[in-house]
Amino acid sequence: MLSATSPFTFSEVQERSIFKLLRLAGCDQQHIGPFAKLVDERNDIAHANGNIFFSDQSAAVRKIAGVLEQVDAIQDHMQPVIHDCLRRFLKEGWNPEEREYDDPADQIREALLHANYFSQKDIEACLSFDIDSLNGEEHFGEIKELFEGFVKTYRQDGD
Repeated sequence: MLSATSPFTFSEVQERSIFKLLRLAGCDQQHIGPFAKLVDERNDIAHANGNIFFSDQSAAVRKIAGVLEQVDAIQDHMQPVIHDCLRRFLKEGWNPEEREYDDPADQIREALLHANYFSQKDIEACLSFDIDSLNGEEHFGEIKELFEGFVKTYRQDGD
């Protein structure tokens, strides 16, 4: 699994077990158990035909809130991995002469976001990256410029 080149590789893994991979991101079993339980709960309340079984609206609202809380926890645990992807991208992609795409926006979209299958939440996590942590890099000015282009493009209004 560590040599996977696509998230689709994981389709061979039992759905409930996929959360064990979060150990690679530093998750403890105390966190992984509730994440895996999401699959069990989904199986208990949802049918493949799209019907979702709840006793009332408030039960559905509570369940949705609980699922969103678990998704936020997973995202929090993944932030160091996401920041590492961004760090590598910036350090390897600062030079326009060596990039795959001439336009920095294309490079960011294709070589960072699409290549890493980043979600909107992953993009939001990247916006909090401490660019000054790369201050010691030889080409920090160019690295920072590439990062600032990313921030300018993907920062949501009001951030």
